[in-house]
Amino acid sequence: MQTSTVSKKPLGPFKSHPNGSRLVLGALLMLAALLVSSLIRLPGILNYIIPVGLILFIMVNWLMYRSENKDLGALGFDLKGRNLWFLPLGLLLGLIAESFNFLARSILKGDMLHLNASIDILALAEPILILLPMAAAQQFLIRSYCFKKTIEISSVTVANIIFGLIFIAMHNVFNMGLFEALFYSIALFISHLLFSTALLSSGTIYFAIGIHWGCNVGNDHLLVSGPSDTALVYATEQLVQNGQDPGPGLPVLLLFLIASNIGYVLFGVLIWKWKRIRSWNTDKTGQTD
Repeated sequence: MQTSTVSKKPLGPFKSHPNGSRLVLGALLMLAALLVSSLIRLPGILNYIIPVGLILFIMVNWLMYRSENKDLGALGFDLKGRNLWFLPLGLLLGLIAESFNFLARSILKGDMLHLNASIDILALAEPILILLPMAAAQQFLIRSYCFKKTIEISSVTVANIIFGLIFIAMHNVFNMGLFEALFYSIALFISHLLFSTALLSSGTIYFAIGIHWGCNVGNDHLLVSGPSDTALVYATEQLVQNGQDPGPGLPVLLLFLIASNIGYVLFGVLIWKWKRIRSWNTDKTGQTD
């Protein structure tokens, strides 16, 4: 009697369209993880000690990469020293980038800057730790398996447009006025390009997480408008004596938009150039760092 063997081959769409079907499956799993995480509310500080959303997003990425016989090393998310050092580096660059934004915006507005000599370090420590898993969750949601799979199927430009729009939609711009929403959306898209460039240039999501973390710490706590216990530097508006000021014109508003994001643009270009220089050196020597 002749015996037959069953070969394990991809079935259905996974056979005919492996990249597209995996992209759809990954997107559905990430959406499911997002919905589940929104339903789970742990008491008090446990929400930050056990970041359910981040854990679920990492699990989805692990499952999707396992389906391709890969692991999270494809995102540079491992314990290798070469990747881990990008997290503190990203934190530092994010803080510096936000400092440039804050300083340029304050100069343009004519604000007065004050150094806070009585900064409360203990009060600052808690939000710094809380903002890390929040930044990591957003990076895994927007710039992980599905983002890189979209690049494989189409291009970096297409992936950046699609996931940049998703990133904007995540930030509640629909409850703002038209002008405010447009201004905020442009700023979000510029920061999205910075985070994406960090990921693609370094090969590790730690870099994008670190920069996002640094930007949030700087913007929310270290560099703010008005006095704050956690502020290193804070800005106050100068008194305006003329109440008939018609407001800034369009050129001034555009200049303010550029000033408010100058740090993101500068570091995005520098990181992109750094990748090109490294690629050129690799092609020239035939060796990698």
